[in-house]
Amino acid sequence: MPDYREALKQRQIWCEGTFAAQKWGHNLTRLLRRGLEAAEDHCLLSAAALNLKRMIKHSV
Repeated sequence: MPDYREALKQRQIWCEGTFAAQKWGHNLTRLLRRGLEAAEDHCLLSAAALNLKRMIKHSV
């Protein structure tokens, strides 16, 4: 059970925070109206932008 709680804690920190940042900062709140292919493209571009921001932040 302690392993499960640790995994849940890590998920909340990494995944949920990342998704919230994408939703807020990359306009993913109205994603349902765009269709599946457009939504997938938007999510991938948003994830790429987030990763680039992290790379820049950690390289300085």
